[in-house]
Amino acid sequence: MNIEGKTQLWLHNPNSSIKLLLSKWIAGFLYSLGSLSLIFIVAVISIVNAGDFQLAFNQSDLFFMCLVILGMSIYFSSWIFFYWALYHSMKRIAWMNKIRWLLLILIWNGWNVAVYWFNRIPIIDALKRKSVISVDHTFTFEGNQHFFQASIERTDISIFTLLGYFITFIAVFLAASWLLEKKVEV
Repeated sequence: MNIEGKTQLWLHNPNSSIKLLLSKWIAGFLYSLGSLSLIFIVAVISIVNAGDFQLAFNQSDLFFMCLVILGMSIYFSSWIFFYWALYHSMKRIAWMNKIRWLLLILIWNGWNVAVYWFNRIPIIDALKRKSVISVDHTFTFEGNQHFFQASIERTDISIFTLLGYFITFIAVFLAASWLLEKKVEV
């Protein structure tokens, strides 16, 4: 049985909360990397053995899609750590116990609104437009009940936007660590 998962013994570890969360994050990263590598290998073997069947993807397209999936999982994992730590830190405040989920949803929506308004600042918009690179390997799809189409297309990606995601990842990870260190009571 998974005793650590049931008892949360890792929270009573003398190491800092950054080390504890980082160890969980690295373990998850390695599992994700391993599973994406296996998926990539199986997909490449399938492409090689496709014969006359024309596929919309090649090996470099699949590799780029795996990198995008890995990057998104890294970013979202920091938010999950943050929400988990925030949810458990609100347990200490009695009147918040019944509305913790609502507060998490409000924080998520508030963050999205703040990012939307931040991106509308003229200087930020100009920075985003100046730091654009073109990428050939962007997976797009559309579909409905009677139709599905998937393709790899060229798109523009802003380095400034990627930098924003990276800074957000670091800030949210550090906030989760701080909440875990100071506020979470198990």
